[in-house]
Amino acid sequence: MDGASDFLREMVFRKCWTAAQLGDNTKASRDAMRSEGMTIGGDFQHPYATTVPGGVVIVPPGTEREEIGGFGKQGVSMERGQIGACAAGGRWSMEDEGIAKVGAKAIQKLIWPEG
Repeated sequence: MDGASDFLREMVFRKCWTAAQLGDNTKASRDAMRSEGMTIGGDFQHPYATTVPGGVVIVPPGTEREEIGGFGKQGVSMERGQIGACAAGGRWSMEDEGIAKVGAKAIQKLIWPEG
C-alpha cells in the first residue's frame, strides 16, 4: 500500500470490513442482495459497507456459507470467526478479488494448518 492514494486505502479497508461482516466475498454479497431487492445503502447503512468486488472472506477450510452467517431477512449474523481480505493491485476490482483469493488461501493455511 506504499504510495497508494487515500481513496484506494479507504476502499481496501471497506472491502475487507464488508467481507468480514457479511461473511462472503463482496461481489457475491452484491449479487445476492440484488436478487433479494436489497442494497448496501438502503439495507445496511454503514459508513464502511461496500459491494465493490475485490473483498474476500477467509474462513476455516471446509466451512459452508450457512455456517458463517451472511445476510437475509434476519440481518447479518456472525456465528464463526472470519477475516476480510483485499488485494490492492491498482487494477480493476475483479483482478483485486483474484489476487486477494490467492493471499486468502495462504492466510487460511497459516491460521488453520490442519485444514
